[in-house]
Formats: sequence, C-alpha cells, structure tokens
Amino acid sequence: AYFERANRLKHVGDLEGAVRDYTRAIEIEPAFVQAWLQRGFLRMWELGDEAGAEDIARAYDIAPNDPEAAMAFVELIAWDEPDHAFEILDRLMREFPDDPTPLIKRAKLRRGFGDYAGAAEDFAAALDRIPEAPWIRVERAMVLLALGEFAEARREVERAAENEPYNPDVLLARARLAVLADNTRLAEELYAEHLGAEWFHQPAKLEAALVIAARGNRDLAEDAIRSFQDAKDDPLRARLARACAEALIGEDERAVDHALEVVREAEWYMPAWLVLAALDGAGVAMPPEMAEEATMRFQDIRGELPRLFMEHTELLVWLSLYGVSPPEMGSD
Repeated sequence: AYFERANRLKHVGDLEGAVRDYTRAIEIEPAFVQAWLQRGFLRMWELGDEAGAEDIARAYDIAPNDPEAAMAFVELIAWDEPDHAFEILDRLMREFPDDPTPLIKRAKLRRGFGDYAGAAEDFAAALDRIPEAPWIRVERAMVLLALGEFAEARREVERAAENEPYNPDVLLARARLAVLADNTRLAEELYAEHLGAEWFHQPAKLEAALVIAARGNRDLAEDAIRSFQDAKDDPLRARLARACAEALIGEDERAVDHALEVVREAEWYMPAWLVLAALDGAGVAMPPEMAEEATMRFQDIRGELPRLFMEHTELLVWLSLYGVSPPEMGSD
C-alpha cells in the first residue's frame, strides 16, 4: 500500500512524499526490490540525490536475476566498470533469450565505446526478435553510417519508413540519407518535419542549418544555429557550425577565421581540426603553420572518425555538402 501510494504521489509531483512512502515500504519489507528501484530512480533522476545509486545497487544485490534490477545496475556501472556491465548483459541474454532488452543495451554500450561493427550486429540480432521496430532499424542505420556502409543504412531506413514514415527518428535518418544522395531540397523538407515534431534531437538543428546554408539562405541557417545554441550549452559546437555554414555559402575566409578561433580557444577540440583539414584539402587559404598543424592533427584523429561522425553527425552532413574530404580520408 505504501508503494502504491508512493507511485501516485510521484505522479502528481509530490516527490518528497513519494520518497517517504517508498522508504516506509522498504522498512516494512527490506527485500522489496521494486521499492528500492523506484526510490533509487526518483532520487537519482528527479531529485539529483546520489544516494539513489545505493538504492539501485541494493536492489541488484537482493535480486541479481531480476531483469529490471540488473538492467538498472548496468546503467549505473556501465562507464566505470564496463567489463562487469558486459558480463551482466551476457548473463541476462543467456537467461532470457527472448528478451531483446539486454541485447539492445549491449548494442548501445558497444556504440558508446566505439565498437560500431559490434553494435550493428547486436541491433540486427534485436531486429530478429522484434522485426517491426522502426527505431531499432534507425539505430542500426546510424552505426552503419558511421562505418561508411551507406547502402545497408539506406535499406534499414527504407524498411523503417514503411512502418512509421513520420516517426521523428525515421525522418531524421531519411534527411541524413537525402544529404548523402545530394538531394538538399528533400533533406531540408525532412529536417523541417523532424524539427516540427513533438520531440526531436537538438543537434539536428545544426544539420538543418548546414543544408539551408548549402541552399543559399544564410539568415535562416544562422537562426537554426542560434536556436541550437540557446537550447544547448555547447558554444564550441555552435561556433564550428557557423564556420561550416560560411564555407557552404562561399565565405571561405570567414569559415577559416571561425574555425581558427575555436582551435585557439580549445586546442583539444577534434571536430575543429577535422574542419580545418577539410578546408585545407579544398585549397582554402589559411596560415601555413595552421595548415600544417591541421594535417598533423588529422592524422592523429583518423582512427576516431567513426566516433566523431556518430557524436557530431553535422560533420558528416557538412563534408557531404561541401564535397571535399580531408587528405587521405578517401572518397567514401
């Protein structure tokens, strides 16, 4: 009864009251796994109380074979103890072979650690269990894009669109593929539909801005970048997007200036070095010492390109629109 009342108090916004009732439920029944879990979730994600982590760990200690408790614990330790997290997921996959949840979580973890080929395999295996899940197809398509497997990515997105053509994730994937197919008019329409949905990805504003710039509208591109900057505390990313937009409208000197400002402020920021290397590869004039530095930096980050394209998809969009790759990147 205390647990049920806690759920209702949480639903109406009385979070402190919910914590008190979850606590009372635990006092009455110390092995009440769901009460530990729900109190942990509420403390961590709603109240910002790190003690919530202890609640989730306690739930897992009580019932390590409970799928929800185990998955919550994996979320808790994934980045600090990845080997342990993978062990738990592998065990859950053996114990619950028909449940795609551990498999999907492993795919996302692999993606987070840069194993895009492994992530693609896991997403494919999840689709064997729930084939009519457009969002999983889109997830797989995105890691395939990072791997440069554009044809396979397109097939996945087309299949997803057959079921849910107006799903925001599907619209975004279709927009990216339209860019890669050099159909900027369609890409602009699809980005507009995605950004007009009830929920959308904020970085898509930067991708849309670059498509708009490529179609010659500087003011609308700047509006999209400014909207991203207002919503996300990521000024370097917004400033670099401005550099990319300037390059697309033919303002090469301004593009170089913007990109140089970014690397002088944040020398460690790899996306800016990638942009400078691409500009240099296109023959855009810049200080010789910076051109040489950009080439050297690019050699250092070549192995990181799939991760960069996954985390900063606007770079993949920009390179496709700009039509020039950094030296030795290859035509793909």
